Amino acid sequence: MKSRKQWKKNKHKLDLCESYLTRLDNCQKRLFERFSSLSQFNDLGEFDQDAMIAGNDALPAYGGYEILENKGMSCLVDGNYAIDTYSSFWQNPVENGTISARCWSYPDGSLHLGLDIASSMYSDVYALANGIVLYAHAPVESNNGYLGNMCGWPSGAGNSICMVVAVHDKLYAVSYAHLSNEIYVTSGQQVSQKTVIAKSGNSGNSTGPHTHIEVFELKQDLNSTVEYFRNSGADFSFGCGFNAAATCSDYACRIDPEIVLEGL
Repeated sequence: MKSRKQWKKNKHKLDLCESYLTRLDNCQKRLFERFSSLSQFNDLGEFDQDAMIAGNDALPAYGGYEILENKGMSCLVDGNYAIDTYSSFWQNPVENGTISARCWSYPDGSLHLGLDIASSMYSDVYALANGIVLYAHAPVESNNGYLGNMCGWPSGAGNSICMVVAVHDKLYAVSYAHLSNEIYVTSGQQVSQKTVIAKSGNSGNSTGPHTHIEVFELKQDLNSTVEYFRNSGADFSFGCGFNAAATCSDYACRIDPEIVLEGL
């Protein structure tokens, strides 16, 4: 009888908690519908120096040996400044996910610069193609998202990754945002296509579990891109900014991810 009473008490607490989370989720959705223009990233915060690729001298040959230091950084050897193997197709970033917001605009017409793929918390997030990680950082909890929460880098991204990938003889930059704090790669590391690089989350300026993807077609070679990324203070927009759709800079053009991602 004592155990049964305790079970009922615990179940009541759980039901209250689930009811609270449901109400909170509904409130977030209503806020997002009214103020989705606030859901953008910006570069007003501060990047983490230790989360950024150290420089050209640290780039390894494809599959090069790496040693993880105490800070989580990669100590890399083999100085081949190219991605040796180009991928022949694009990997789906989140299997069994659902597109919850397309690129360029939300349903209310406000600006949206990437593709949102909704999935359950802690879904596998994959490398879209063979490439090199430029930035990887998980400074916040996995499920701390709410509209206007500008934590992470770029501000609002929560836990994030940026990398250069090589597909069909072209170089692209890809960024992932709102991840959980389970990130499995470090800056400077080369990764193979379909490697699980993180688990999905709901971090930063986010109103529910999803992964935000942005894609840039690069105009410069790998060395020039890495140099710009370092000197710019980890500019995830590669000079394109965060204020307009389909923009270009001397380094890249922001493109709709659905143009290149296959089978979404």
